[in-house]
Amino acid sequence: HVTVLQGHTKAVTAIGLDPAGARVVTGGSDYIVKMYDFAGMTNTMRPFRELEPCGGHQIRQLRFSITGEKILVCPASARPKIIDR
Repeated sequence: HVTVLQGHTKAVTAIGLDPAGARVVTGGSDYIVKMYDFAGMTNTMRPFRELEPCGGHQIRQLRFSITGEKILVCPASARPKIIDR
């Protein structure tokens, strides 16, 4: 299956898939992190959560923890953050 996830206003620069393959997180040049849940997704393909965790810095990398409960967000600044899904 192929789908297009909507929502970012600028380029997507990071993407992460949880260990179970049920959720995906995206981050981009618009400084926003968006979380999608494949099981709960409707035809609109909208995220269930979005936030700006790094105060105006481009998101460079996203990684789920082994349990899938936490996400490591690495922005263009030198201050990575850990957020709850």
